[in-house]
Amino acid sequence: MNTMLSIIIPTFNRCDILKLCLGHLAKQTLSSECFEVIVCDDGSTDQTRELVTSYRAPYSLAYLRQDNNGPASARNMGIANASGTYVLFLNDDALLDPWALEIHLKEHRRIKNPKAAVLGLFTMHPDYTDTAKPVGYCLDHSDLIFEYCTMQPDTPYSYDKFYTCNISLQRDFIRTTDFFDPAFIRMGAEDIELGYRLAQLGCVIYYRPDCRALHAHHLAPQGLGRMFVFRGKGGVLIFSRHNHLPHHYARMTPADALRFRSSHRRLESLVTQLGEWVHKIEALTYQATVTSMPPILEQEHNFGFMYLWQYSDEKLDTTLTALSSHAAGLYQRLLQSSSRSLEETAMQLYPVLNFIKWYYDTVGIVTSEHLPALMELDRKAGRHGAEAQEGASYLISAIEPADRQTWQAAAIHRIPTVPTWSATTCLLDRIPFPTTCVTAGNLSDRFTYFQRYFQLRIQDGNLITSRYLEIANVAFDTSQGQAPPELLGIGYYCLLRIFEEKPYLEDVSDYIRSLSQTVKGPDPGLVEMLGWLEQFRPLRQQKNRLQELLTAFEHEQADQLLRPLAEQYPGDPELLWEQTTRLIATGSDWKRFLQQREIVFAGTAFEWWWHWTMGASHFRCGDYPAALHPLERSLELRTNSHCINLLAECLYILGDKQGAMRFWRESLRYDPLQMHLYLKMHDCMTGFDRMVQHDLAGENICVLIYCWNKRDVLEATLKGLAASNLGTAAILMLDNNSTDGTGDLMEQATALFPRNSCRVIHLPTNVGAPAARNWLMAQPEARQADYIAYLDDDVDVPPDWLGRLLATLKAFPTAGVVGSRIVDPLHLPTLQYGGVFLDVAEENSLRVTCKHGNEPDYGQLNYIRSCVSVMGCCHLFRNEALYDVGEFDVRFSPSQVDDIEHDIRTVLKGYEVIYNGHNQVVHHQKTGKQSILNRAAKGNVDGNVHKMITKHPADEMRRIKLESEERDRRYLCQKIRELRETGLLDGVKEVPFGII
Repeated sequence: MNTMLSIIIPTFNRCDILKLCLGHLAKQTLSSECFEVIVCDDGSTDQTRELVTSYRAPYSLAYLRQDNNGPASARNMGIANASGTYVLFLNDDALLDPWALEIHLKEHRRIKNPKAAVLGLFTMHPDYTDTAKPVGYCLDHSDLIFEYCTMQPDTPYSYDKFYTCNISLQRDFIRTTDFFDPAFIRMGAEDIELGYRLAQLGCVIYYRPDCRALHAHHLAPQGLGRMFVFRGKGGVLIFSRHNHLPHHYARMTPADALRFRSSHRRLESLVTQLGEWVHKIEALTYQATVTSMPPILEQEHNFGFMYLWQYSDEKLDTTLTALSSHAAGLYQRLLQSSSRSLEETAMQLYPVLNFIKWYYDTVGIVTSEHLPALMELDRKAGRHGAEAQEGASYLISAIEPADRQTWQAAAIHRIPTVPTWSATTCLLDRIPFPTTCVTAGNLSDRFTYFQRYFQLRIQDGNLITSRYLEIANVAFDTSQGQAPPELLGIGYYCLLRIFEEKPYLEDVSDYIRSLSQTVKGPDPGLVEMLGWLEQFRPLRQQKNRLQELLTAFEHEQADQLLRPLAEQYPGDPELLWEQTTRLIATGSDWKRFLQQREIVFAGTAFEWWWHWTMGASHFRCGDYPAALHPLERSLELRTNSHCINLLAECLYILGDKQGAMRFWRESLRYDPLQMHLYLKMHDCMTGFDRMVQHDLAGENICVLIYCWNKRDVLEATLKGLAASNLGTAAILMLDNNSTDGTGDLMEQATALFPRNSCRVIHLPTNVGAPAARNWLMAQPEARQADYIAYLDDDVDVPPDWLGRLLATLKAFPTAGVVGSRIVDPLHLPTLQYGGVFLDVAEENSLRVTCKHGNEPDYGQLNYIRSCVSVMGCCHLFRNEALYDVGEFDVRFSPSQVDDIEHDIRTVLKGYEVIYNGHNQVVHHQKTGKQSILNRAAKGNVDGNVHKMITKHPADEMRRIKLESEERDRRYLCQKIRELRETGLLDGVKEVPFGII
């Protein structure tokens, strides 16, 4: 017989009550062959395991266990392992009536709606209501916890009634979601959050009061308080996830939160005393009621305790005093009475319990680690008044010093405190690095050259996989004789850095396998991972083909190869990453795919990789709170600077700048050669990361745009430009003799800029990109401006782009031009271009450093820095510098490389080129991508590169290469020195071998 119903029971340290729950399931009228029971142990330390594994049940009983991560993730284990047509979520303290399971199934058959949920009654056990406890009686007949007392059968309800105490729905329907959100670490609102997501998919809830479960749990005031704290915290997380939902504290300011936190420290003992009066009242003997009590509803009493966070200290004191007096008086009256009515006592207790509910709910709200992020969202949505100031950052900075550490600890979402990446561990301690740039005479010239080459890579921050591997290949090239230990050390460092990001590369694993025994001893974890990878060697040829297809943008063919490979080799780390990436890019259910793979990687040497993939994928999808826990778990399993950095970036985006700074410091303690982190930390310390000029009204700026036959993308560009802050900037648009209606669009678009002078120029022929730039800069509006911005016709600019670039130019008086961080227009954030340096400057060779193409954007380029060139799709010139340097060279027509060559001339004239990575611009780059796919376009790019190589004397190029590196070295030295002076780099080693 097929399993019709899978009963999922999360539990934690309640084996005694769980035994009763399992016993009631054994008494069901539904055949035991029709259902299975899955107990999901959330890391219990009592006898739960022994109870379930030895329990003799007439039904199928399974036991699953996890670390103590909360009921949400515990239930997820059950969902993943359920085989029934329907799943029933049941509390471990729920004692089902014998006919309950049968009613669940009959109701589903009656409704015939695959998206319906059947909610059964969850009522207090008679021991706690009719014959003994007024608190339980009040809970059953009011809306303090649940709203069963207001619900009617055959009436559809929405997500706010998705109570997982006793509710069933189709298994396949719930598997269309991401299951319960595991970020809900404690019980509180995780069921409502899933209910909301299900409701968006069409879920409706039908209530059956005859499908009853007795709640065998005595809820004393202290237990109620803990439950409402968790509910308050859970509510903050829900509204952070779904900020459009109304919430009663949307206008809470940082000052409100801080005031209530302070009041809580003062009033907590008094609230505890109020709970003790309730306990005394409950301890008395009562007469069972024979009449049905009408529901006691908050809306009928209008106590207003929901808004305790708005109360002044005086009002809080007065309210608490009045309630304590009321409870004490009630106790004295009941003590003297010979007949005590449960109904009357429950009515009298309701205002006291309602205050306790909202008091502890508010405690949960103001102590939630997600409150700073929620406040920032509410502020941006316009829900705050002007008094909200700077939201989360103000909230953290305004906390008293004695409490600041506690608050910041909470803001990091269960801070990892794992010895494997503490300040006592440094990657360089295991590697024989040279200590100075000037090497001893007995070292080879080859070593000296590549040591300096490596220093440039480190300094530039362009140490991506291809560069690391290039250095490692040279370091281990034995054709020129035995390499010195220091060179092996550099190579081994490069390999370990590659392994952190792409542990599946076979060339890297082969190198590491041969060297791990000789470079300061083997790493047991590393050896274990290398052994795991051996089983996937037969895949090498197919995986190489897969990478060729992806590089050539042949995604459809890549998918055809990837899917069967991922199914055939579920434990391969590379296929896990690639398949997840492709699922995200196509909008498919990547979370479900990863959850199915979790069991494959659990307990293996690559369990950390599974958690990293989950966390990094959440980050790339923009769900930063959800990324925190898997990234933390990955770190617990293996130290990885990429993981530490991504945790820091999540915190930074969520508004916890101080938490991010601490994680960046930890990452530098592990590996002090991460130059970009020093720059990011310094920008945060000085406020450069938020540097923007908002008032542009008095600035004399001209924005220049040219286009040829890209009407579709130009329209979006102009709409985005009109939505940004332009002040009174003049706008010039040039149509390069387009034939697709671009000129007409430009004329129509002038209406988008009513506050700006706007003019369109129509050329009779296509003169190419460099000449179009020159034509525009020759116009009187441009010549008379103080600042000139060039925009490509295929960019999406942020609202404050111009203010950021202008503020940066003003902060660097010697700068001639400032550019932006350029990203691809993909579903996954991918870097396209940052600030670059000259890599090679020889007689017949000129090459800029890596442009970071197709690298995931994890915030690694979010800093301000002097360089040699920035991308020309969105940059701002100082007028005097632009006209001093002169026109763009028309020999680079029709396009490509002309902006790089112009920046080189800018540097030759003595101006700085500044890169501002905090200003993100999306570049659709139709022309650039054609250079990959189109042979003629590639020939144009190659030809222009050759022109640039031969245009400038090699001596000039070597000079600006060395001068820019030295200027950057001084800049880095200064930033690191200032960070050390503030103590932000405590415990971070000095950068070795003379790089700084």
